[in-house]
Amino acid sequence: MITEKKITILTIGTSGDVHPFIALGIGLKKAGFEVKIATNADFKSLVEDHGLKFSEIVGNVGASMKTEQVKKSIDEGGKSREFFNSLIDEAAPLFEQALMEFKSACEDAEIVVSSALTLHVANYLTDYFDVPLIFCSVNPAGPTAEFHHILADPPIGPKVMHSAYNKTTHKILTQIIWRYVKAELEPAWNKLMPEVKFSQLDPLEKAFQKKLPLILMAYSPAILPKPKDWSVLQHVTGYWWLPSLEKYAPEPSLVDFVNEGEPPVYAGFGSMANEKDNMLSKIVIPAIKSLGQRAVILDDGSDLSEFQNDKDLYFIKRTDLNWLFPKMKAVAHHGGVGTTGISIQAGTPTLIVSFIPDQRFWGWQLSQIGAMPKPIPKKSITYQNFHDSLEELLKNESYKTKTLELSVEMKKEKGVDTAVETIINYLAIRKSHLINT
Repeated sequence: MITEKKITILTIGTSGDVHPFIALGIGLKKAGFEVKIATNADFKSLVEDHGLKFSEIVGNVGASMKTEQVKKSIDEGGKSREFFNSLIDEAAPLFEQALMEFKSACEDAEIVVSSALTLHVANYLTDYFDVPLIFCSVNPAGPTAEFHHILADPPIGPKVMHSAYNKTTHKILTQIIWRYVKAELEPAWNKLMPEVKFSQLDPLEKAFQKKLPLILMAYSPAILPKPKDWSVLQHVTGYWWLPSLEKYAPEPSLVDFVNEGEPPVYAGFGSMANEKDNMLSKIVIPAIKSLGQRAVILDDGSDLSEFQNDKDLYFIKRTDLNWLFPKMKAVAHHGGVGTTGISIQAGTPTLIVSFIPDQRFWGWQLSQIGAMPKPIPKKSITYQNFHDSLEELLKNESYKTKTLELSVEMKKEKGVDTAVETIINYLAIRKSHLINT
């Protein structure tokens, strides 16, 4: 029988980072656990409305993504070094306060669940409190020869070289990330907590060698199967979808627009979009119109006045993508892991314009398995390459066929249920091992 029932989930970031962990928390509560979610204040009401305990962590990653420094690094291609520098510069003044809030959130925890953005602090806190760590990620986590690190460039050249390249990217990138975090976390920890000599080895790599935590990944194995060289403690569960608290009711005018003619194309780039670059007005909308398509456009705040009276365009500020995407002929978006999952599960052909490396990774993977054309890096987007890629997506039936195949498999998956069952089994095995040793 499992005696550990108090779980603290540490997760920060944007909605795509936090919503899956709230979904996991709901599943764990249904299974009898007492769940607390430690995250940023923006998510307080959502956490509590779903009946979970909330513990506040200072900061707002979503707001940080909109600062000029971070936007500049994104517009220049989201290169890892510049992107980390810009985010760390935003977060550095908050490290000490955040550390103490993470500590407070974990003081009564019997189990700690950590997201990728909180793994490094969770690794040291679980040592401090002597409680098990369960690491969860919406992206692949762990070295493998089968694909590159999500922040690395895809492999090129002879395929015989890809395995070595892939493994090297994991080793290098995890160490680079740890170097950035360690520079801020170590002095904060040793100022406020009992002094610890921080390892030079990245905590994730250290975990594989020493702590052997359970590692759960919340994406579909239909899109990216578990590599053969991963351990029995690494699980790809399927997406963790957050249930809606109330039924979505779309604007009647949107329903009318969707139903009055050929299915439209959707184009929207979420929080990644920069209203100053006029990408919608100069590239995306003209390309869609030149292909004779109707469109639902996510308004990014740029000047779209010249299109406001166009009967073939419908502008939205927000909507429920689960409702909208199945009704679209095709969708073009930024390639965030959650948006990508929704579009493929909807069975809708997808084109990704990637702003940062993890989005490029999902676009690359979908193109590798034949579900879409190659992703377009935002820094390289032009009218012509967007037009040509969208035209290829619409005309090549193989993309639709592959997407529908993936959709069928994904709809069979029960990501949260699988994750909860795996956690329960892990805790039981762990308890048995500790008793017997």
